[in-house]
Amino acid sequence: MKKNTIFLLYLLLYSNLLVAQSKNQQKFYFVKEEFTSRKGFEQMNKLLDSLTNGKRKTDFTSFHNLLNHKDSIILKNTDDSYLRYEYERGQVMNLIKVNRNNGILTFFGDLELKQVRNEFDLFTKYKNVDFKINKGDKKSILGFKCFKVIVSFKEEEDYGLDLGKTIYEMYVTKKIKHPVHSIVYVPKLLNDFFPLEVIRYEEKLVGSKTLYKIYKIEN
Repeated sequence: MKKNTIFLLYLLLYSNLLVAQSKNQQKFYFVKEEFTSRKGFEQMNKLLDSLTNGKRKTDFTSFHNLLNHKDSIILKNTDDSYLRYEYERGQVMNLIKVNRNNGILTFFGDLELKQVRNEFDLFTKYKNVDFKINKGDKKSILGFKCFKVIVSFKEEEDYGLDLGKTIYEMYVTKKIKHPVHSIVYVPKLLNDFFPLEVIRYEEKLVGSKTLYKIYKIEN
């Protein structure tokens, strides 16, 4: 009887260890899409015109083909951070290590994580981050019950472009315990929920939006 009890305890401990290891090795797959309407294009062209004194303009077709395409993001969970693989047209364009507990982003120039290209602190770049929770606005995504959260903030440096606030409209779940900044660059530690669908846009640039939406989770 005692041997059986010890065996069951070892079995329980081993199964818990496997679950913990599985959670530490999760991968999240997101599609990323850029959308630009003709109105958004006209606004962007006016901004370019004001910054370059009319020397740089583009036509709507070229602008539309440049931005309106599907890319993907793969987020791999590690012990103390996340590896964020950003793909454009099937190629890895950015490999970023995202610290779990702060806003340190490390950009690498290689897939072996040996060549540091750039590093900055996301959380110190912005101030006055606001967010609103609307649990009445619900949606089911990959079987997770989600509710809506809106995060907004103003960049301290706008480089001559007054676009107003940057706004993220997100459908989030409390069932996944990873911080928001691991997948979208929200400059605040929010780890009570995780976004499965996000629309990002600038307050004064109507018609240009970016969609992030999860389509697969691997354990």
